[in-house]
Amino acid sequence: MSKIKSITVENYKAFRGKHIIPINNLTLIFGYNNTGKSALLRAFPLLSSSFRKTSSYFTPSYLDYSCKSLRGGLHENILFNGENRLGFGVDWEEGSCINFSLQQIGDQPERMTDLTLKSKSLIKQYVRSLEEENKLENKSEPNEVIDFYNFRCPEEFLGLDKLISNFSNSLHWVSSVRAFPPRYFNIGLGVPLYLSPDGQGIGPILWNLAENKSKSINRINMWLNSVCGRELDFSAIHNSKNGLRTVGLETIMTAPTIIKEDENDFSPTRIAILDSGEGIAQALPVVMLCAMAAEGELGEFPVVTIEQPELHLHPQATVELANFLVKCSKDNPSASYIFETHSESFLKAIQLAIIKKEFSKDDFSCIWIKKTQYTSELKKIDIDDNGYLSNDWPNNVFKETIHQSKKIIQSRLEI
Repeated sequence: MSKIKSITVENYKAFRGKHIIPINNLTLIFGYNNTGKSALLRAFPLLSSSFRKTSSYFTPSYLDYSCKSLRGGLHENILFNGENRLGFGVDWEEGSCINFSLQQIGDQPERMTDLTLKSKSLIKQYVRSLEEENKLENKSEPNEVIDFYNFRCPEEFLGLDKLISNFSNSLHWVSSVRAFPPRYFNIGLGVPLYLSPDGQGIGPILWNLAENKSKSINRINMWLNSVCGRELDFSAIHNSKNGLRTVGLETIMTAPTIIKEDENDFSPTRIAILDSGEGIAQALPVVMLCAMAAEGELGEFPVVTIEQPELHLHPQATVELANFLVKCSKDNPSASYIFETHSESFLKAIQLAIIKKEFSKDDFSCIWIKKTQYTSELKKIDIDDNGYLSNDWPNNVFKETIHQSKKIIQSRLEI
């Protein structure tokens, strides 16, 4: 098995032509609003969901158009305006890759027009069969015809097939629109352990981690303590019946922060995560997934994709979150963390970690999404050992505070 090296999109959303997204241990995606950076990150869960798609639909398709990252969009909604071919690809560090192009017209099924499969030294290219509908034929050996609707590779590509399957099952995505955590919920028989993109399902997963004495809980508590001096508490059970327990998601003060005259009379006050501040509640799914990835609890090569990890957090708490994520990345180099963010504090925390030799620049990738008159472009931003960003980083980014301060001073002088 192997880590993913890059994702390729072609004529996807705002991106005309082919664009390669390099993936590192920790990858940050920046850009102004309406440039396509969120769409770029959402291509990851789209591919993951499509690779493991098993449901049948009225009109056959290769992509999973029920995937939540599409927000109800169909082929024409994600195809760059004026183009007729939509392309995707995944490359792995060990040399394997899959690249394919799709077309869809009117109410017809989605067609794959070309496919490239590579597993180390073995490479095969397929094109749409003219004789057998919905099938592909080998470009060099037309007698070899395959059906690829479920993304299942021919037998000689067994290794690539396993990589595709691993990617589809190891991709985790948290969206920018998140639900508030529940005050009370059930754990026990019939309760699934699944985190939805909006963060729903976090309660049962945290309780399961705690009852199995997962080290992830220690990591989560370290972050909670750094931002609010509290830690998760799993002692309160409100009801138990028929194999189910009704519990809550609560915190108590961390022991060193407790001030009391008589330790024997002290009873810690439990506060629901729901009442602990919007930033804490919104960041908890992010922290939990990253902690689990760091501890190897999301598979061998997990890919964690997060939109706006800093959502509702104060800049100081954002710095603590960035420091936490840097440590998670260092502790499990097999994991890939990909974040779409607007936060200057997040970036500066990583720059500082690189300067202080707490994180290697070779394990970090920074991407800037630039919008031109007709399309969006992807720029990889280099960073040196002193934390300086390359010249491809736009000069005016994160200068808004300085500009506003100058305007305030100028306005005062004009009074």
